[in-house]
Amino acid sequence: MLRKLGLAISYFIATVFILSILLPSIYCLRHGCRGPGELDAFMPAFALFPFGAIATAFSLRNAIQQIRKRQPWSSSRYNCFHRVGSL
Repeated sequence: MLRKLGLAISYFIATVFILSILLPSIYCLRHGCRGPGELDAFMPAFALFPFGAIATAFSLRNAIQQIRKRQPWSSSRYNCFHRVGSL
């Protein structure tokens, strides 16, 4: 239970961190950032960097572990077609 709560918090922080980088970037691309004053939109990303980087690393590690636990799609399809072809 505590591990799942920790992962939920980690995913939330990672999401906020990534959005705090992406949303100002999209705004600058659409409207054009003309000076250093407009780059203040990135300040939350800099403030969250220590926590965001760690949370993102834990979230990616957990996602990779979950993917590795499951059977790959290619081998399951092969086994399905192999059984049908052998009938």
